[in-house]
Amino acid sequence: MIRTQISLDDREYALAKKEAEALGISVAEFVRRAIRRMLPPSGEAVWMRYAGLVESGNPLSSQSIDEIVYGFKEDADLIDQARLVARAQHKTLNAAFREWLQRYVVQSGSTQEVDSLMKRLRHVRAGRHFTRAEMSER
Repeated sequence: MIRTQISLDDREYALAKKEAEALGISVAEFVRRAIRRMLPPSGEAVWMRYAGLVESGNPLSSQSIDEIVYGFKEDADLIDQARLVARAQHKTLNAAFREWLQRYVVQSGSTQEVDSLMKRLRHVRAGRHFTRAEMSER
């Protein structure tokens, strides 16, 4: 096994440590497992990790694979639109979805992020107190 070092911010480390403790493993093992999940099986394409996981029960499913994978036409249209948005952001739809998924999973940590931001900005002073009307202005 090769030994390496990584840098995590406080929030990432706290979340990784919490998950590792819940699983009864070390943080190092948690990181190894996370890396393994992101890597394709050796010698195979990434999508192969999902091959054979689901059976449709329909012997003709290979003839309508798009409908099975993407759903009905409305869903396919929505996916096409999402691809265009991702392309405009110079990303693949998969990369954009992965980013969304990470944000979705760590949403519970958002209060910790706000607390951390407030701590980092505690030295900032506005110079006076603002009225409710001033704070509500857009």
